[in-house]
Amino acid sequence: IINTNRLTSNLARLKERNEKALVLFVTAGFPEIDSTVPQVLELARAGADVIEIGMPFSDPLADGPVIQKSSQRAISNGITLRRMIEQVREIRKHSDIPLVLMGYVNPILRYGGKRFFADAANAGVDGIILPEVPLEEADRFVALARQHHLADILLVSPATSDERIRSIDSVSSGFLYCVSTT
Repeated sequence: IINTNRLTSNLARLKERNEKALVLFVTAGFPEIDSTVPQVLELARAGADVIEIGMPFSDPLADGPVIQKSSQRAISNGITLRRMIEQVREIRKHSDIPLVLMGYVNPILRYGGKRFFADAANAGVDGIILPEVPLEEADRFVALARQHHLADILLVSPATSDERIRSIDSVSSGFLYCVSTT
């Protein structure tokens, strides 16, 4: 089942026109706690097709040094998942840009998985990327995403076999997140 929302609709329009999507990333709460909303709105005005908002985490092992540092600063600034969701709600007052949250499972579990997915969807999020969740453990999160009409975006890498890519693609919605290095 593929949910239709701003993300999937926008990607379908781009595909019909044979265009690529410009997907940009910001870390919530960086460089200042209140930077997220103006950054996202400016990126949307500048022509982004999708914005990924990074959910800062204290131990971002799958991220490179730049995102690790931005996450540490955002946490020092006082960003929380609750505050980030409120920022998404504020963005929605001004823009229909598709928004995807990207982050780690631990903060979501602490927040409460069911509550997080419901709150994210109610605020106006369109998709979720959880980089450390493999296909074999994705069922619970995919179910929550679909229940709330969120795209459940899974990852593949250059080392992922063609067969596994097909399996991941059959579960993922929105798009496949292709990691460019191993």
